[in-house]
Amino acid sequence: MKVVTAQQMQHIDRVTIEQYGIPGEVLMAMAGKSVADYVLKNINATSIAVFCGVGNNGGDGYVAAYLLSQYIRVEVFIAGALDKLTPSSKIYYDVCRNAQVPITVLSQELLPSLDLHTFDIVIDALTGTGFSGQPKGLLQQVINLINASGKKVIAIDMPSGLPADGAIESETIVKAHTTITMGLPKINLVTYP
Repeated sequence: MKVVTAQQMQHIDRVTIEQYGIPGEVLMAMAGKSVADYVLKNINATSIAVFCGVGNNGGDGYVAAYLLSQYIRVEVFIAGALDKLTPSSKIYYDVCRNAQVPITVLSQELLPSLDLHTFDIVIDALTGTGFSGQPKGLLQQVINLINASGKKVIAIDMPSGLPADGAIESETIVKAHTTITMGLPKINLVTYP
């Protein structure tokens, strides 16, 4: 099995976009659809909490949330400021908003009142291949909340808090039951226990 670093995966994405002419937004839509298809085919759920960041991994989550909302009760929880959304993520955030998918922008004050017991599963789209370092602040608290929920978790591309390669600097990593990776598996998906 071929595994790649974050830099190699970014290069593959860039070649796909620039040389083959497939827009990044199309790649994002395909990623989100893959997640939605997996959930609909393999998970018996009536309610899903989708945790999204403001980067492109979050965009994958917005796509999945929108598609799943056609069949299942879905709520989106955003860890980050809306003015930090990448252009591609903003497109699919707007799709969710326009489709009236319930969206909550999280804050440290709001987290203690967030009850995940009303959801069957959690989808993790907080951070992706580009993440490095340690989760801090709100991101760290959201990861801890997800892990404490006891819910089945599906991570998009990488469990949030886990870098794609290199040293793992923190134990604050989403404990995913399933990870649906995009493109090729990243090194730490294979080596992380």
